[in-house]
Amino acid sequence: MKICSPVLVAVVGAFLFASGSAQAAPAVTGVFNLPAQPVRAALGPDGNTWVTLASADPDIARITPDGTVTSFTSPEIDFPVGITWGSDNKMWVTGTNYIAQFQVTNPGAIQKTTVLQIGTANDIINGVDGRLWTASGATAFRITPDETPSITKILIDVPGFSARGITSTPLDTVWIANGDAGNPGMLPMSTAGIAGALVATPDGMVQDAASDSKGQIAFTNPTASVGRIGLINSGVLAPLTAAAPAL
Repeated sequence: MKICSPVLVAVVGAFLFASGSAQAAPAVTGVFNLPAQPVRAALGPDGNTWVTLASADPDIARITPDGTVTSFTSPEIDFPVGITWGSDNKMWVTGTNYIAQFQVTNPGAIQKTTVLQIGTANDIINGVDGRLWTASGATAFRITPDETPSITKILIDVPGFSARGITSTPLDTVWIANGDAGNPGMLPMSTAGIAGALVATPDGMVQDAASDSKGQIAFTNPTASVGRIGLINSGVLAPLTAAAPAL
């Protein structure tokens, strides 16, 4: 276990979805000194923020509300990518050919499950159905959180599909970003594993996604001719009128 002092104690402002009324612009209100490049972050059941690191040692960092950063290393995993708080109150991570779980009270004791078909999964989420979801290439994976997780593989019948970020809505649907430059978009899929029609997005490769309590979907498209943050409302792409704000 390693402890690092934060540069600044603060919280990163979240993306706010447009709802027809004026909203404050998102803002970065602080920076943390992490021991390696961060990949993904998720809130844990302990009220702390947990971050995957692009590293074999350490693998994961914990940031407490007062800004204290503690990193952890497990021999079971390296270079984790996605991270989420599961319905079983454990943290779950993805990496190349694996998923893994750990208790926030004992983050060094990680339990790994090898899933060769998972490849380089980019993200993992806790779905509205209480199951975990991730995707890699043209395959989605629905995971029942357990000591021995049950994994269902769902093929995505979209030519050239290349899964990136994934998010869940309260409407019994997950949305998966397609990073294929020739067919970029966001794909809805019911928690029963039935895919809807791809919502095409402008040029570039969609990379990440987030949702709000109303079921609106935000996505990032940083490689488009004009890098953008986009919005899907009721399954329809909202007009894109402005480039993503510079950081």
